Amino acid sequence: MIVGLFTVISVLTLLPLAGFAAPSSQAKQPQGAIRLTGGEQCFAETGHCLRGVFRGYWAANGGITRFGLPITDELTEGGLTVLYTERARFEFHPENRGTDNVVLLGLLGKELTVGREKEKPFQRTPAQGNIATVYFDQTGHNLAAIFGSYWQANGGLAVYGYPISEAFEEKSATDGKTYLVQYFERNRFEYHPELPAAYQVSLGLLGKQAYQKLYGNAPAPIPGKDYGPAPISLAAFRQEMRWGNNLRTLSVLEQGGSYTKYSIAYSSGELNISGVMYVPAAQGDGPFPVIILGHGYIPIAEYYTGEDSRREGPYLAQNGCVAIHPDFRNYATSDDDPNAEVNMTAPGWTEDTLNLLDALKRTALPYIDATRVGYWGHSNGGQVGLQLSVTQSEIKAFVLFAPTSPNYADNFNRWQRVREGSANGGPSLVKRKYGYPEDNPAFYAGISFAPNAGRVSAPMMINHGQSDTNTPYAWSVESNRLLVAAGKDVTFLSPRSENHLFSDNYWPTAAKQMLAYYEAHVR
Repeated sequence: MIVGLFTVISVLTLLPLAGFAAPSSQAKQPQGAIRLTGGEQCFAETGHCLRGVFRGYWAANGGITRFGLPITDELTEGGLTVLYTERARFEFHPENRGTDNVVLLGLLGKELTVGREKEKPFQRTPAQGNIATVYFDQTGHNLAAIFGSYWQANGGLAVYGYPISEAFEEKSATDGKTYLVQYFERNRFEYHPELPAAYQVSLGLLGKQAYQKLYGNAPAPIPGKDYGPAPISLAAFRQEMRWGNNLRTLSVLEQGGSYTKYSIAYSSGELNISGVMYVPAAQGDGPFPVIILGHGYIPIAEYYTGEDSRREGPYLAQNGCVAIHPDFRNYATSDDDPNAEVNMTAPGWTEDTLNLLDALKRTALPYIDATRVGYWGHSNGGQVGLQLSVTQSEIKAFVLFAPTSPNYADNFNRWQRVREGSANGGPSLVKRKYGYPEDNPAFYAGISFAPNAGRVSAPMMINHGQSDTNTPYAWSVESNRLLVAAGKDVTFLSPRSENHLFSDNYWPTAAKQMLAYYEAHVR
């Protein structure tokens, strides 16, 4: 008998587990929500994904061991964006931005024990007076010694809430066996002596129970399939709440006569993004307009922080602009997004830039004027510029050097399809998740500039050398055609002999053209 093992528990009552309560005859239909911005981690076992701050909270607080797998994507409940895992319900509270309470766990323990208040384990009881137990007068229950260490070591009150029952024996609806359990406001602890010591205290499958109680057997909706835009799409980026925070300088990397170069970081959803920032030396003359610098595709192993804007950053700072070069997710010391490449790389960079725009609005750095922002991008950074131009309205002008194609299928076929084929023995990750362009043209159109050109929000300069051997010049000819056809303000420059990286001979001309464009549209 389990009873003999725990002298700190005076009375153990065998009760049937509330289990997977039968759903109400008026079971609701789950309603999908727009995805949270940030990284993404999907699980084939359940077909659902964790994104943004939900993924960050899950990973930082025990992951599968504590919460289990996600059994839904984002849902809307009572005005909140929520997500169910096997053992919990995550709630997104944007009103708590800047605190540790942006993600809170639902009070599933309380919700699933409504109606059991008269059962003996749930009635208030006096303190046991045992040094091994902790009594909480707030709820009138003792934290059982067998669960106390786990409760304290794994988040305590903030994660699990107060105990709302004594420890007692209950029959599991999962396997029909009887276990020692104790209910807390947000979960149920179970003691499994048959497991290795590290796993003997387990959490109940309250997420599954709560979902079934509310929604019955209704399958959780899949974004992009059952509702709304696909999570990776320009339409989703236009709708999602941006979550950029804590733009800050970390150290001085270089201090010259005309500018200071800083190492910086900011938050993009749950991801920490590294980068560099060039600030005019005469900071007292600020605040200054901001130009965001988007680097091109470089293999992660070869990239160093701030690469690909070594000429543009200093030049802009010398001419009275703050130039910010985000490294983007997975690069340099930025956090990793597990699905960055399978999600086509550039859309993640676009999200990081949208969140940088949000962080600019919130920064206390006195030399930044977040109302005057321009964007420069090279190659894949130019692709980010194309995507940004149809997903936001704050950026006042774009200057793109040798941008990639306005039809994303072109970019995939030229570069990523080759990388996918060489890296995987079987069907590629992209093939399994999205299909190739010939399989799923709608997905590729959803992340393409071409069908969205009529949404362009600001003037754009495209500068593409006709001798580019990396990124076809014809792609920018097509982008220019689309912009002209849509009646947009576009300037198209096409130096005849320039390659993908502008030569030192042409660079001064390109720099002056770039600066004049920002002077006309951003300052």
